[in-house]
Amino acid sequence: MSKLPLSKGWQDRAPFRQWQRAGDDVNFGLRAGNGKAFIDCDTGHKESDPATTDNIKRWLEGLGVRNYPIVQTPTGGAHIYVNFAGSLLGSKRNFTSTIGTGEFRYDHGSYVAAPPSVIEQGTYTLVSGDTAQLPTLDMHDIAALVNINEPVTDAKRDPKMSMLARALAEGQGIERYQSRSEAEAALVLSLVNSGFDFHQVKHVFDTSPCAGKYADMKVSSPRKAEAYLSHTWKNAEDYRHNESPVRRKIRELQELAEYAAWGRATDKLVFLAHTQIAYKAGRFEYAASRRDLALLAGVSSQETATNATRRLMESELLKLQERSAAIFANRYALQVDKISHSLRTPCEEVAKFVPSQVLQNGMVLDLEGLETSDAFRNGKGKLGRRAGEVYKLLFMDSLTDTEIAQRTGASLKTIRRTLKKLAMVKDHKTGEVIEMVTQGEEGRWHSNVVDLDLIEAIYGTRGAREKQRMTYERERRDHARSLERGKLTA
Repeated sequence: MSKLPLSKGWQDRAPFRQWQRAGDDVNFGLRAGNGKAFIDCDTGHKESDPATTDNIKRWLEGLGVRNYPIVQTPTGGAHIYVNFAGSLLGSKRNFTSTIGTGEFRYDHGSYVAAPPSVIEQGTYTLVSGDTAQLPTLDMHDIAALVNINEPVTDAKRDPKMSMLARALAEGQGIERYQSRSEAEAALVLSLVNSGFDFHQVKHVFDTSPCAGKYADMKVSSPRKAEAYLSHTWKNAEDYRHNESPVRRKIRELQELAEYAAWGRATDKLVFLAHTQIAYKAGRFEYAASRRDLALLAGVSSQETATNATRRLMESELLKLQERSAAIFANRYALQVDKISHSLRTPCEEVAKFVPSQVLQNGMVLDLEGLETSDAFRNGKGKLGRRAGEVYKLLFMDSLTDTEIAQRTGASLKTIRRTLKKLAMVKDHKTGEVIEMVTQGEEGRWHSNVVDLDLIEAIYGTRGAREKQRMTYERERRDHARSLERGKLTA
């Protein structure tokens, strides 16, 4: 049992989201902020140290405060819960030396373990008072408790797990690796790339199923398990230092783009296509043909890719470095600073991991590349790429139409039209109506697993990308022959 936060991003993540990943043996915690604060009294370790808790009680008595909840901590200290009506920079302050040892925790980024939590040293216990009745303190009240003029530097926030790491930590997608060791090595590398140190990596493995090898080793030999994890972490650190910083940055931009709100679904897909080409080249500046962009993005034509690229340049996310000539494609450059500042996720919950697969009623659906599948081709009478984006999003969470519009950046009218199409896909051969999405309680929508091959057959889009690829290859060959004949004629 531990008093460390189970969920990454615990400072902002809604409690019910954190409980979705909680096991049966988790502890309880309370966050400071929004007017709630905690007086954390530590116990002195020397005979000459003051009795901090007694000093705090006398200080509160002097303020006329007599009724307040006190929680006994397993190490002999105490937590006192209060309301705080003041405003201070930072999230916590140390007590003055006249009070004793401890902290006043008052804002975002601070928390306490709460009853009936249990750690190795013992149990957190409410010994007096009522948590429903808290005294209120203001800036004048705490002037003798902490130095309110002390300059504060907030501690660095915990690094965030990538979408890949979240999935692997949950044991999802490990079938793609040749062994459990390889799957856990991939997880460690993703965590290291996100800035996790060894202790943070170990916390993930101690609280998540992962691929199972570390967990199995820990049962028989905790020392061997830690040595295995430490060796894997060191290898990941070595690999990270040898990877190109440019490729590492491009991967960060890809993840940022994946969960940002885009006004146009095709712009997002074409932008991701640009980053794929840039990553392969290992440079921010790269050559990209409109045919390759169209195929990678899964859009129906070169013109669609060209128009999306033009909008990306107008938004200053891309810059045209050199126009195409003869057999050479346009050269572009990713505008890294502009991308980092312009693309923002609409809310913290967007960062919730996407599983690699979903299972429902015996059917399995692979979510990799879902948005670019042939089932969601653009065109008159087709579902369209926005439908693919919404369909994938609703596997992550149940949302109202307004929340979907916020997450995607599309208008509410567009989202409602998209939901209507997804909710009533009609097979004209059989008369069957397929509900790809369903509206449940409180107007919240969720996705259902369906056979995408059937959806492609209904809309006549099956094999569209492969036909497009073959057409582009033929066009390239014809273009090359034309250039060759021109040279010979000259």
